[in-house]
Amino acid sequence: MFVSLAALAFALQPVPPAPSEAQYKRTERFIRFANDVRLFHVEGERATGRQAEAAFAALAPRILASTSEEEAEAMALRYAELSGGGVALGDSFAARLVDAPVALRDDLLIVDCAQLGPDAFDPDHTLADLYARAFSEDVVFDCRGMADPRAARQAELVLAYVVSDRLAPTSATGLPAVHQRQRFYEGWVPDVGMSSGGYVVGYVEPEVAPASAPDGSVESFHATVLVNAASADVSTVFAGAQAAGIATIVQVGPYDGAGLSRTEDYDIAVPTASARVAGEKVRPKACLPADIDEAQLIAALKAHRAGGTLPACGASDIAPVPLVPAEEVDWEDHETLPGLGARLTALLRLWGTIEYFNPYDALNDEDWTEALGRHLPAFVEAATREDYDWAVQRLIAEIDDSHVRFEGMTNVYARALTHQPGFALVASDCDYFVSRVVDPALEGQVAVGDRLLSIDGEPIAEASARMARLASSSTRDAACLRNSVTLLGGSEGSETQVEFERDGRTISLSLVRDTAREALQMAPDDTPTHRAIDEKVYYADLDRLTRGEVAAMFEAAAASEALILDMRGYPAGTAWVVAPRLASEATDEAVAALFRRPMYKGPGAPLSHWSAFEQRVPPRGDAPRYDGKVVVITNARAISQAEHTIMFIKAARPEAVVVGSPTNGANGDVSKIRLPGGLVVRFTAHDVRHPDGRQLQRVGIQPDVLVYPTAEGIAAGRDELLERALVEARRAD
Repeated sequence: MFVSLAALAFALQPVPPAPSEAQYKRTERFIRFANDVRLFHVEGERATGRQAEAAFAALAPRILASTSEEEAEAMALRYAELSGGGVALGDSFAARLVDAPVALRDDLLIVDCAQLGPDAFDPDHTLADLYARAFSEDVVFDCRGMADPRAARQAELVLAYVVSDRLAPTSATGLPAVHQRQRFYEGWVPDVGMSSGGYVVGYVEPEVAPASAPDGSVESFHATVLVNAASADVSTVFAGAQAAGIATIVQVGPYDGAGLSRTEDYDIAVPTASARVAGEKVRPKACLPADIDEAQLIAALKAHRAGGTLPACGASDIAPVPLVPAEEVDWEDHETLPGLGARLTALLRLWGTIEYFNPYDALNDEDWTEALGRHLPAFVEAATREDYDWAVQRLIAEIDDSHVRFEGMTNVYARALTHQPGFALVASDCDYFVSRVVDPALEGQVAVGDRLLSIDGEPIAEASARMARLASSSTRDAACLRNSVTLLGGSEGSETQVEFERDGRTISLSLVRDTAREALQMAPDDTPTHRAIDEKVYYADLDRLTRGEVAAMFEAAAASEALILDMRGYPAGTAWVVAPRLASEATDEAVAALFRRPMYKGPGAPLSHWSAFEQRVPPRGDAPRYDGKVVVITNARAISQAEHTIMFIKAARPEAVVVGSPTNGANGDVSKIRLPGGLVVRFTAHDVRHPDGRQLQRVGIQPDVLVYPTAEGIAAGRDELLERALVEARRAD
């Protein structure tokens, strides 16, 4: 056998060791941090193009390969700098200048922010006492270190009381407002294309309440505020005092050139470090070195009180970590395996967007927050393009959402399932039956109505459950509907062993996958979209009926006693013109659906609240009402707008009878996430509920009369759902 030298050289290349558990954990924490930076860091948003993501793609592989916590910390700092500045990583400990919440040291009145809090004072040392002393002297606020946010609020309260009277002669509202913009999201705006969801991203500026103070006066007063990279907050009160010229914010330690602001804590690399994401920055007026000792710091503060100046802040004094050349993140290549940095960027964008903007997160079978750690190894270890696509597919399958679709690739498992034996399957209550035989060679071997028992020795229930885990589906019926077109799939010419049940007998066959899946698709239905079944019952197929045909349909159905609306499929936007014709005076403009989507304000991005609205049945106007009985047919093929259509029909005509099986259970406008490698992933971005608040997602619309096709009915070519709908239509009320 001949082996080329190039192939031999490639085979002899050392295989890099698999990352350790500690390396994976560091990378997972870094991805969580980077996600908040890209979404909520104001300064980073101003960086040109995809600067933050380019920095992530370059540095994430290095953090994965790092051999120490300190090395990972240095690269996290570099990421912060490349993301636009203003993201700090620092030691949580700072030596305290005093051992009480407020104390004198060398004639300096020092308020220790880290020790402030509602329970921090003994009976002999009250907040009132602190206020009284602060009115008569300059104050040093030592806010270095990881101060409890409640303590930070106490510190700004002290300053507000102290300075507001000082400002009264020149300002009727107290401290001047220093606005700090925050990132704002209402749902997820699609990365590409358009959506009818009306999602919003932008900025908000929190309102600054005017400071107020007790009667009194402040003579000569100045506050010095000490902060470092680990300070919990530089609030609008401190910033306003600096803007008014009565406070100086002093950075102690590394300064990144961008300033500080409202922040959140992140455990990134080392136990004693915390990373912070900030909103609009407040620049300190002075900077002191990190290695300054207590005596030097006290001396500098006393000199400043006496009128001396502190060193001004220069450019960033954080030593950069040099970047190694990183592969370009290709957003368009559909065929090539993306590099490690690009694959981790895909994980960042896909996991991170869903983490905040999936409105149905609470309905997932698995904990999405923890999915990052579970799926990180698959993105790291992907060795082929197929591996990468599988990693994406398996991750997004965990959100249990039938709206999930891919642009730029078919479902990756479907690529390998291009052919199957020459017959089609239909799912009925997650049993699978032969619905059509298209290969004449199989006549006499396979018959319509045969129930599938096993494939290649695997019982059908196990095969169905295994396939269901490979794609995102909202409900059991939705997963089985999807499986009905993939269970028998494989490569062209491959063989498969199948077992059927027919008339109580088991039939075993060895079959060849020689029929392309496209050849198994149903021929287009060329029957009329609406027609009279008899003189009493009229029928309309909402899967094919157009908006332009609705008026003629109702005119033709006007004399009928019952109208069957068949919603097995996807409608053409007819809900808004069909439902009004069914409404009575009591249900005219009735609420048909409740919508909501998550709203966030960064940094830290706690869920601010839900943005909610309702949709109503449009007014009927002068159009005549259809007065006959209404029956709706549905099954798992009804998804999204189809489910919405049934909700509108039920809102307009609450007594309408729904016949069939549960709908797909996926409703709400979709949004899109762009990933490296030419991929775009769709997901449901709106929470849609019934008018009474009942859940629809992952449940579907439940029929009033449950009907699944039977083996006998399938074998005979009967439409058993339509048959039962006719029974309901003809039933006397």
